Amino acid sequence: MIQQNNKIQFLTKEQFFQTAKEIGGKHWQHLNGRWYYHHQAIEVLKSLDIYHPEDILEMGTVGMQLVKNSHTIDFSEGWNFTGKNPTYNHNAKIIPWPIEDKRYDVFIALRVFQHLQPKQKEAFLEAKRIAKHIILCIPIESNDKISFTKPIGIKLSQLIEWNEGVKPNKIIETKDWGNIYYWDFSDTTQ
Repeated sequence: MIQQNNKIQFLTKEQFFQTAKEIGGKHWQHLNGRWYYHHQAIEVLKSLDIYHPEDILEMGTVGMQLVKNSHTIDFSEGWNFTGKNPTYNHNAKIIPWPIEDKRYDVFIALRVFQHLQPKQKEAFLEAKRIAKHIILCIPIESNDKISFTKPIGIKLSQLIEWNEGVKPNKIIETKDWGNIYYWDFSDTTQ
């Protein structure tokens, strides 16, 4: 069963569990919790009326794209999974990203930004530069000490500061997985 929005085919719960089983590994443990934030991000995405998968860029999917045939950005080091073939083979800590301004309608990164330190702010600004809409799921717990090896969460206050005082359009709490933040940058006055 595939949910469709014109040409968009959204990931279903059945596909999520099947794909996680096929990929395997410790990353795909706690599937009910992981499905919860994936599902919430899909619901936000559905509300945007995007009609072409190539207008969506997903970062660090670990083989689990929210939209079939969306574009992806990943890098060769790190997670390897069957079929890994990103549209952009690029380490997101290297700024600028090789993507033109406002190329994508939507940029999605689920539980990825905590791994981008010390370049989290720069990566956020790059996402804002390349996309009209951003959907992020980020753990909110944060270390006071900067560690370049241990991932840290990002507080809402940091995100607002990076965005020149503008709050996300929508915040969805995902229990133990952090929060989903959605921004609409389609208005060029922002």
